[in-house]
Parts: sequence; C-alpha cells; structure tokens
Amino acid sequence: MKRRGLLVLSLVMITILLTWLAVNNGQQKTEINGEGEEKLKEEIVKVHKFDPNQSQTKGSKNDLVFSLVEAKDSTNANKKVTYTVKNEGTRNQKLSFTTSQRYDYELSSKEKGLIERFSDGKNFLQVLGDVTLAPGEEVSYDIKLPALEKGNYILTVYLAASGINYAHETLLFTIE
Repeated sequence: MKRRGLLVLSLVMITILLTWLAVNNGQQKTEINGEGEEKLKEEIVKVHKFDPNQSQTKGSKNDLVFSLVEAKDSTNANKKVTYTVKNEGTRNQKLSFTTSQRYDYELSSKEKGLIERFSDGKNFLQVLGDVTLAPGEEVSYDIKLPALEKGNYILTVYLAASGINYAHETLLFTIE
C-alpha cells in the first residue's frame, strides 16, 4: 500500500513538472515569434551598441544623470577627473552599495588596450552603505589617473551601486 501511494505521488509530481515546463516553453515561443522576434532583435542591438561619444544614461528610469569631466587642476602628468551622479528627478534616489567601493573605472587606449582597471588588485570593505540623493542633489568622486604617455585614451567610469547597471560615463582625452 505504501508503495502504491509513493508511486501515485511521484506520478503527480512528474505531471506537475512536465506541465510547468510546457507552459514556460510555450510562453517563451510566443514572446519571440512574429513581431516580437524583430522587436527583440532591435532591443538586443540597442543594448549592445556602444558609442563612447554619447551618454548611455539619458532618459534613465531613475532620473539619475552621470557626468565625467576633467578636473580644473588636471595636467598631462597629473590627470584628474570628476565623476558626478545627480538626481534630476522629483523623488529621492537611494544608491545602495554592498562594499566600500563607490566607483570603478577602465582606462584604455586603442594601441595598448586595457591599461588599468581601478578595482584590480584592490580589496574593499564588505560593508553595506547607502547614499540618498534628494531632487537636485549630487555626489562627486575625484579620480586620479596613473601617469600616462602621449596618446589618445578612453576612460569609462562605472557606479558601483547595486541594481544600477547603466550607470557609466565615458571620456575621450589626449595626452600631448
């Protein structure tokens, strides 16, 4: 009798699993077929197309605007930039961090490829931290770059806040 009950229970569980798999598979097919497939392709192209001369954050859902500018006292030997996050919305915006790291950057050139990633070889404290920006309020981070030779460079800075994947800004500059 116990075997029969176990068998029935197993069959019920298998039936539920197969039904769930069929339903989910059917939903994915209907979302991709027909017009949905073309829209999906367009969205993939939009997401993966990167133009360093355009801000990737315009029209963001959180009303956060990011900027990256050379500091006024920046020189070729002592290159400095300021990364700013501003709340241009009408509600408070909360930036949540899971470590003491607030930003990361990648410095590269066409000739040398990736020169430096800020976080490489660094350890950050494992502490939770929040920064709340009221409407119109901003927070800035000063970044000092390593000494660079003559050439053209690309600096991309990313906000390390969790849940904000689009928060990067790119600056093209030349060392003469």
